[in-house]
Amino acid sequence: MVGRVETASIPPIGFYVYDRSLSRCYTSESSPPHQSNSGKDIQYALGLIPNGGGPSPPVIGYNAPKTSTLLQGLIREPADAGKKRRTRSSAADTLALAPKKKAKLKKPKPTDDLPVLDPSIEQALDEEDIEDDVDQAAAELVHEEKSKLDQLSEGPIKSNIDRLEARKIELLAQLEECNAELDIEHKKLTDLPKSVEEQKARLRSAIKNVVDMTKSLKVIFGTDAQDAQAIEEVEQIRQRAILAIQRYLSP
Repeated sequence: MVGRVETASIPPIGFYVYDRSLSRCYTSESSPPHQSNSGKDIQYALGLIPNGGGPSPPVIGYNAPKTSTLLQGLIREPADAGKKRRTRSSAADTLALAPKKKAKLKKPKPTDDLPVLDPSIEQALDEEDIEDDVDQAAAELVHEEKSKLDQLSEGPIKSNIDRLEARKIELLAQLEECNAELDIEHKKLTDLPKSVEEQKARLRSAIKNVVDMTKSLKVIFGTDAQDAQAIEEVEQIRQRAILAIQRYLSP
């Protein structure tokens, strides 16, 4: 049990140790005070002065920094840093032991096995690709122009001329046939008044014949056979008159 401590003298500045239970600082470079200001002896616990009154080791351990080290501003690693490292390491080991999910296999690309190229080499390859594209476009343009030039050669032109000449002959034959039909229709139109007059003359003649035959009709007293013959003649005259009128009215 720690003895009662009265007002103690201030320890030398060269000693610095922090005691949590006594809330005071000590140093490892000189021994703590043994007497109070009133002259009474100060009794310490056995664990505080293991050397029998000599320099007392620090309560928090032998690794306490000295005053000179603290004054130089050096930072001491926290006591639990190793524990944190061990904790992180153990967590990493736990994750390593955990079963891994089967990753989806990716299909290798043709360029996966190629080494990383220098930027200048990549630029040269890009320029080469551009040149290939330009060459391909130029080849297509040359092929197109050559096709147009082939169409301008003598052979295709003669073939087109022969085809057009055959078409011309066919069209001329159709034109001649059409002109012949057109001439016939024009002649009909020209002869129409004359045709009308001829039809009228034939109609007048037919009517005149009907009138003359009608005037020649007379009552004949006789047998039934004679009457039947007279009726037949009148019917024939009537039919001829009807035909004459129809021919006149027809175009």
